[in-house]
Amino acid sequence: MMARLVVSLCVVIFLAAFTPAQDPVSAEVQGSDQSDTEEKWVAEDDFPTTVQLFEALAARKNPRWRTLYRPPLGVTFPARTKSAFWLGVNISELYLAVHARDAQRVSNLSRDLEAFGRNLGVSKIMHDGIVTLNGHAQKGDWADAKEEVGRTSGLVKKALAEQEDGNLAVLVLCGEWIRNVEVSASVVDAEAFDDLALAAGGQRVFLHLHEELRETKFEENEEARLQLLRKKIGELSDLWKQDDEATPTMEDVNGTHAAVTEILDRFSENDSPKKKPKPRDES
Repeated sequence: MMARLVVSLCVVIFLAAFTPAQDPVSAEVQGSDQSDTEEKWVAEDDFPTTVQLFEALAARKNPRWRTLYRPPLGVTFPARTKSAFWLGVNISELYLAVHARDAQRVSNLSRDLEAFGRNLGVSKIMHDGIVTLNGHAQKGDWADAKEEVGRTSGLVKKALAEQEDGNLAVLVLCGEWIRNVEVSASVVDAEAFDDLALAAGGQRVFLHLHEELRETKFEENEEARLQLLRKKIGELSDLWKQDDEATPTMEDVNGTHAAVTEILDRFSENDSPKKKPKPRDES
């Protein structure tokens, strides 16, 4: 059941990457400049795209995107779950770099993205897209660069589902949106926003991620960071549940920012080396 749901999700994401610009779903890869973004950036019952979120933030305050960068990680990723999560984080970072029109950062992030993909067995699938993305960035074709990030993201998630790694596709999605929300909560915290739900990427995001994780299994003894991910997303799902009587507060925004930053910091930690067994006492 879970595998079918994940495959369906990834196929939808993949198709969105190739949908014509007039289709609202294609906003993730087209970056449309809709005139009504200020009033209603995403339908209440829709799961938003990263592009929709960033454009909603830009339409209100045009943030200083480069101040929102996360430092690059100089670590290896032996655990495939960790590679999947950080592949998703890098997708978000690439969108951020494209919004900042930072060709050098796009190039650096692309190398990291391909390294994560290599650990997951999908680097060949994303290689051509990464080359195309860097070409657009070097020429300053930012609309095309944004489209290529979405296209590559869709290909990766679809490929993971098809090679029976649907659980890793869910982690890619989680990584992308945990980082998205860290960005949006930072912007909302720093600026005066009427729509505080933007801090959580909209009220559907954590509910959807919680449902995906609830249907997903990784291994019998889950890593501590995966347990933390489940716990925090469950708490945030309760915090941002769709309730007409619940009005988000700045306390909710600050709590959300702290929670997603804790998740990202935990996934940033180096894996502890396995302890060597003690030698036998042969006396």
